[in-house]
Amino acid sequence: MSVINQMLKDLDDRQSDLQHSQSAQIPQKKQRTSWKLIIFFVIIVIVLNIAGVFIWQLYSENQSLKSAYEPLNANKQRDIEYKKSQTLTNRLEQKTPISKSEISTVKKEEIVLSDLENTSLSKNVESHPEVTVGNEPLINQKIDAAIEKDPQPINQKAIQTTNNNNVLVNKVAEDAVNDKATSKPTLSISRKQLTPVELTQQKIDQAEQALAENKLSRAEQLFEDVILMIPEHKIARKKLAALWFGRQAYQSAINLLSQGIQLYPEDREFRLMKARIYFNQGQTTAGVNTLKALPKVENVEYQALLASHAQQISQFDIAARAYQLLTTLEPNAGRWWLGLAVAHDSNSEFEQATRAYQQATTKNDLSENAKQFARQRVQELGE
Repeated sequence: MSVINQMLKDLDDRQSDLQHSQSAQIPQKKQRTSWKLIIFFVIIVIVLNIAGVFIWQLYSENQSLKSAYEPLNANKQRDIEYKKSQTLTNRLEQKTPISKSEISTVKKEEIVLSDLENTSLSKNVESHPEVTVGNEPLINQKIDAAIEKDPQPINQKAIQTTNNNNVLVNKVAEDAVNDKATSKPTLSISRKQLTPVELTQQKIDQAEQALAENKLSRAEQLFEDVILMIPEHKIARKKLAALWFGRQAYQSAINLLSQGIQLYPEDREFRLMKARIYFNQGQTTAGVNTLKALPKVENVEYQALLASHAQQISQFDIAARAYQLLTTLEPNAGRWWLGLAVAHDSNSEFEQATRAYQQATTKNDLSENAKQFARQRVQELGE
């Protein structure tokens, strides 16, 4: 017996068990409630973890920006100091007037002496032996003399050059900060579009899970969705018909199976399920007409159902053909030979009936009473 037919029988038995399942549903509700609480707490923990990761990323990025910006400020300050010291050195060499404000700034920051050790001012020590490290009073005396001689400020060209350098350093710092900001990592979530085949398989799996959990309404809805997307889906159509048969929606199940027969005229499962529904409702003729449309189906269950019900409505020629095919499929089964003999006997085909009765008596699966009946009919037909 096929899986579909076994499912039909299981659904029939399940209807009587539904009345005794009310008391078993209460602990299930409690279990669902506990599961909801667990899922709620899990979601809260996940949200808190995501928030913590996000805050940590912001903090790390802020620290990175600070560490990137501090070297730039130091470089900027060093360039400014270098320009000032270079300008002062040039003034000493060329005896260019220097303003008191510039000299006081240099004195306050003590840049002149340090730059004299590391810059080009050290090259001029030989030509100016009076300018040496640690001889600050002599340097100041030279600077004061230059100021008294011509207290004019530094020319505008030197100031403009310094300003341009400052603007360039600021621009580099801003570009570095902007590059760091634009390289901020982002989290993007995209939704994958499922193909019709993938979506169908997903719904089939969900329907199977619903059946395993005895959620029949949910399974019906999922199978209906599959058929709406892919009407040619055999499994979904057969299982949906079985579910409708199980809740006694006979006409809906018949219509669903009839559509399946139109799509697949050679599929015996659709015809077998439809015939069983007809037989269950007492519509034997309709069931036989459904099955006899495929008379040469080599399936024991199919031919046995057709033969027995055709014999009930006195369609002995159809029953004889079905039993004949059964004896070919299972030649050692005495019940098929006895059925074939009775069909021929009832259709007044006595010679074929006699041979079938004789074959039936040689089989071991028949009871003694059945064998005695076959021998008696052979004697009667022989007379």
